[in-house]
Amino acid sequence: MSSRRCLIIGWVLAAVAVGGRLGAAAELELFPASGLVATGYPLGPLTPTAQDYTLSNSFAVPVDWAAGADQPWVSLSVEAGTLAPGTSVGLTVFLNSSALYLPVGEYVANVWFTNLAEPSAPLSRAVSLVISLPPPARVEPVPIATSQVQIDVTGVPGCTVVLESSTNLMDWDAHGTVLLQTNETAFDLVVAREPWRFFRAVSSGPNAQPAVLSFTQRFTYEDDPRLVRVLGDRWGVYRLEASTDGATWTALATQKLCGTDQFIYTNQAMPQPGLMYRAEPVPAPALQTVHHILIVGQSLALGVEGTPALSTQPSAQHLRFYSENGSDYLSPLFEAACETIASSAAGQAALTAPDLRLLFSNVGMGGADYSLLKKGTANYASGLEQFRRAPAVLACRLLRHWPSALFCVHGEGDWNNPHYDLDIRQWQQDYEADIRKLSGLPVRVPMFHTQISAWTAGGGGPHALSPYKVLAEAEAHPDRTILVGPKYFLPYALPLGQHLNNYGYRWLGAYYGKVYKRVVIDGQPWSPLCPIRITRSGAVITAKFHVPVPPLVLDTINVSDPGNYGFEYYDDSPQPPTITNVELLPDQDAVRITLSAEPTGSNQRLRYAYTGIPGQPGGPFTGPRGNLRDSDSEPSLSEDPLYNWCVHFDKPIEPE
Repeated sequence: MSSRRCLIIGWVLAAVAVGGRLGAAAELELFPASGLVATGYPLGPLTPTAQDYTLSNSFAVPVDWAAGADQPWVSLSVEAGTLAPGTSVGLTVFLNSSALYLPVGEYVANVWFTNLAEPSAPLSRAVSLVISLPPPARVEPVPIATSQVQIDVTGVPGCTVVLESSTNLMDWDAHGTVLLQTNETAFDLVVAREPWRFFRAVSSGPNAQPAVLSFTQRFTYEDDPRLVRVLGDRWGVYRLEASTDGATWTALATQKLCGTDQFIYTNQAMPQPGLMYRAEPVPAPALQTVHHILIVGQSLALGVEGTPALSTQPSAQHLRFYSENGSDYLSPLFEAACETIASSAAGQAALTAPDLRLLFSNVGMGGADYSLLKKGTANYASGLEQFRRAPAVLACRLLRHWPSALFCVHGEGDWNNPHYDLDIRQWQQDYEADIRKLSGLPVRVPMFHTQISAWTAGGGGPHALSPYKVLAEAEAHPDRTILVGPKYFLPYALPLGQHLNNYGYRWLGAYYGKVYKRVVIDGQPWSPLCPIRITRSGAVITAKFHVPVPPLVLDTINVSDPGNYGFEYYDDSPQPPTITNVELLPDQDAVRITLSAEPTGSNQRLRYAYTGIPGQPGGPFTGPRGNLRDSDSEPSLSEDPLYNWCVHFDKPIEPE
């Protein structure tokens, strides 16, 4: 914390001690006078969660103001600004997601509002939060149904329905996935009704609505001594314990009820004679962390043309979440109508980190350039909503939410945008700042990118700008803008070749997962295969590369040679010399390019995968491309090689 902020907080605390205000900062007025008073249980819910205020300038000159809180579990929607004479601004003081994880106790924070020209007289408002235990719960036996059951499932045509079952109403196992055709609204199946097993259906896809289950048989019910039901406060966290003597108790299960008023526990072995149960409120349960990744971008972020989906088996480890219009949808991670990068990214990241759990949200928007996705747009608000609502939803599963990264699959709409580097910088900074407010955590939220490689498809020109702007921004801020690599080596959906096919999306996701694991989980730096210095002596150009896994390879099998392995020489002369030879140097990280003559023109540049043929589809045999890769042997779950291919680049040549 800066010394200036510490000083301001000191003034605020002094102000509270003498009645909430110092001096005569009469030009700033804050309404209402009351503070935020909230209560709740460990892991929530907390009510109320926010208080709206109006800050007004009654002075005759503009006022620069700032605001803040002295506790990390309190955030403000707006923290600074300028008020013209006679104007006001609305802002919200709210409990961020860090408040969910506070243990039982009473907490007080102070929020300050100050005129920067007169910081010795801030206004302040108190925030009070009381976290208490829920009331005790009772334990009772459970009647269960015996026999077979016919389950009728009704859904929306075109949606994917996953049938799941549970023994405790909290942890659900998938039994199968059915894609309803455009003329179908229902299906049925008959299953053996095991004791203590319950069923539900989860829907996803276009216009998805909750699927409805109905049971068309009558059953006989009886108490099963292997089942016990815990009944308590509908939002409390309870631990079920068992004992044979009433003195020594063994913990069996911990659950958060989340509005259901009960959870059911199955004792797989028949209980011993005289076995007793009890349920106690839990003040601070241990939580497993789930890393939340938001996918943003255009149609490739959505997996357009990636049909049919390949990763259709629901994950037992990773989740997907979407919040819209106040409704929250949390389900096991799987791909529905189209293959996106999410499932393969999760699988690849967890391949060498088996305890890693990921949560994916996706707010991709087809055909949207940056102007439709930046802060202030509906799409950006939707992205933030995923981070706002996910913590409470995960808390119901005793999971802790951790904002982790942004996966950006974008750039086609900005293919010729000369400011795209500045745009994606602002995009990442805005998301990171707002996610910090929502979480109360000083998290770094990097944005992962891949370069577009199919700008010639669909009427594009021979050259594009956005690939080089992404590269420039990644080089300038490698801890915030992470360039995974290009996409020219991936299979595209033909005949147009603007989008990847389903295998291409799955393959691309593995690259995102590989680099994410290294950067976020392992805390290691990342740079793709890219040039670090290009020099010339006479007619010979030497390009030295950062090579993630040496040696370099000129691969003409996986990618066809577009000529000179994708390298181009350029200068401002009317007839620049041509490339006569491209060869790898024995030091494993450099390429030697020989020109037909020593160049004399100015603005000498080496380009790679730079020029495409207008109208040609993207991909390894038709689009803008090159043949240079490294020798990375990391395996992928789909057995696709994860070589790091050289980025598209357009770089100046230095004299040797």
